Amino acid sequence: MTRPTQSPSSLYVSQLQNGDVITIGTVPTGTPTNVFDTSLVYSEGNVPPATNGFFTTLPLTGNYLLPQDWTNLHSFAGIIPGLRWIYGVPYEQGLHAATYAVTANAPGARAVLVAYAPPESQTLTQSPTLTLDDNSPLPLSGVNR
Repeated sequence: MTRPTQSPSSLYVSQLQNGDVITIGTVPTGTPTNVFDTSLVYSEGNVPPATNGFFTTLPLTGNYLLPQDWTNLHSFAGIIPGLRWIYGVPYEQGLHAATYAVTANAPGARAVLVAYAPPESQTLTQSPTLTLDDNSPLPLSGVNR
């Protein structure tokens, strides 16, 4: 256990393993440990389509586990799965990304937001392509972030 000099009110506990229990303070003998409610655990399989104001989020089943490496500045470490917002537009952040063709049924849609994260050097060459049901292309527009 270490107390970082830049944050004296924090403790870094390392080498924890599944099933370890951390007790803070003095706990009387025989006190039961808290039981974790597993229904609160995020699962990509439980994410239904959701409507938020004018927006409908369509959950996708991804096939590529997003890197979660704290030593890699290009990883997704620290980006917690769940509902997120970019410029007032909701989207569902998952643990996996789709790297294959996806069919989305969005009758009446006036705009489609596609969040993607290509390598920085390939932002324009690795962008997704969108094709309408009549096989005509739907060009991307907007600001690359």
